[in-house]
Amino acid sequence: MNPSTPLAEGAVTLPELVARQAARTPSATAVLDLPAGSAEVRRTSYRQLDERANQVAWRLRELGAGPERLVGICLHRGADLAAALLGVWRAGAAYLPLDSDAPADRLAWLIEDTGARVVLTEAALSGVLAPLPVRAVRVDDSVAGQPTSGPDVAVPADATAYAIYTSGSTGRPKGVLISHAGIANRVRWTVRQHALGPSDVVLQKTALTFDAACWEVFAPLVSGGAVAMAPPGAERDPAALVRAAAELRATVLQSVPSVLQLLADEPGLADCTDLRLLFSAGEPLHAKEIAKRVLESGRTRLGGKTPEQTITAMLAVGSKPGGPFTRVDKSTYALAEHATAPTEEADAQRAEPQPRPRGRKKQAPTA
Repeated sequence: MNPSTPLAEGAVTLPELVARQAARTPSATAVLDLPAGSAEVRRTSYRQLDERANQVAWRLRELGAGPERLVGICLHRGADLAAALLGVWRAGAAYLPLDSDAPADRLAWLIEDTGARVVLTEAALSGVLAPLPVRAVRVDDSVAGQPTSGPDVAVPADATAYAIYTSGSTGRPKGVLISHAGIANRVRWTVRQHALGPSDVVLQKTALTFDAACWEVFAPLVSGGAVAMAPPGAERDPAALVRAAAELRATVLQSVPSVLQLLADEPGLADCTDLRLLFSAGEPLHAKEIAKRVLESGRTRLGGKTPEQTITAMLAVGSKPGGPFTRVDKSTYALAEHATAPTEEADAQRAEPQPRPRGRKKQAPTA
């Protein structure tokens, strides 16, 4: 893809789309989370998220953040994570996800390789960053007093949105830079293709160091829905993940096939009565077997990766498998008569028609 090619006529980037949604529905819930030690679900409105992100952006600008500069993100899932990601973009910078559970030498290598000098974090994780040559900025207390209106910073479609690295299990970790155009295409295609809208709640459970995390956060935020932040560690605990999906009333969940098999065996899956879309990809998926197991619990949508292609199998809630997979379009397959189509009402919530996901990748810079 030519990185300067617009996403579509009048297309915009994700931070712009979220700002537009916040202006349309400022009082609607944008983020749901379960604070540690609390049984109450915390709700953050679009207005609150928007203002918090702007405060983060102003603080980062004070520290020199700007175009093609990377800002580290080392935060637990929660409203501050969503605000930090947006704040980095509104400052004109790109984010670098840092896993707080990663070995210290890997974190040090990432910081050296990217040249990141500022990391957004929280009190509980400040010790993780102490040995690193970075300026740790606590989102939970160091952005108060900053303006709540956004800085006047243009974010072009071909600018870098974030950097992501391989595990390095086969050698030196390899990094790529993802453009705003690429991730916006990915997110907006998902929103339109699967009719995400204001009634949806997407469970965010993927670690930020994996590509899939970005659409979990921003697909609901650009379509008027809510992102539900799973508690830390839930991605490694099927029972906790199912419990979070039920308590936060998630309507959309994605998981790799190996975890999906464990979720399908959880008795608590029957309590996820709001779940309407279930995505699974990234590993070989034994669709027929898992579809049967999941549908026995009344769940809905499956997708999987084979050596040749990624498929999305779409099933209606409470339906029973009734036939072989049939082609819906070039990359989408469905069990006969179980595919769902966007409604006019849902489509009205979307921006202009989206192209299929495309992205630009390039080698990450070295320090």
